[in-house]
Amino acid sequence: MILTTEAIVLHSRRFGDSSRIVVLYARDIGKVSVVAKGVRTQRSALASALEPLSHSHVTIYHKKNRDLHTVSSAEIASTRHFLLNSYLHIGTGLSMCEFVMRTQRDEEANPHVFELLRNSLEFIDACPESDCYRTSLAMRLALANIMGFGIADGELPEGVNLNLSDMALNTLHLALTHPNSAIGSGDIVGDDEPSTIDSSVILELEGFLQAYFSYHLDRNITSRSANFLLM
Repeated sequence: MILTTEAIVLHSRRFGDSSRIVVLYARDIGKVSVVAKGVRTQRSALASALEPLSHSHVTIYHKKNRDLHTVSSAEIASTRHFLLNSYLHIGTGLSMCEFVMRTQRDEEANPHVFELLRNSLEFIDACPESDCYRTSLAMRLALANIMGFGIADGELPEGVNLNLSDMALNTLHLALTHPNSAIGSGDIVGDDEPSTIDSSVILELEGFLQAYFSYHLDRNITSRSANFLLM
């Protein structure tokens, strides 16, 4: 079956001398792994459209009962102007993509997840560094809500035993009570809140997110991309 769909590139790794294995989150099929043959050659038209964080139109040769499919063409659907300008912007995007990759099952489409990730990437492409982490936090909390285990009324759930500092709890509360501001327009920071978030608070919240998702999904959810957020 030949399938043409919108997709966000979640991850990419080398495969052989000239190809790459790319993990996509596609609007019509969900998370899917594809091989892009010859993508590492200089003349490949696929290369830029299959870079992590890209939003692209892709055509996939999809074979039933296969774990790895083939992408035959790809072109960028929307251009990212500023997303790759700083480590913090990159880390924010990668952290969101990695959480989608690690929490979603293969080939289970969810248009709400796709829209959330696409809109969040669009927002951080235009936001200052001070808003990057809040966007990542709000997006992943919204992801939990879509998956059916959102935090109700800003309260920490039973079964996740973490002692968060007052600043971490306040940042979490702001992301829970003003999620649309973080991934749409405006600013979730109150008048009395600092414009940047301390790395120790980020470390606390990353630990919380990983423990929270791991608890509800009953498997270990980790994030290597979180290291970018601490630079």
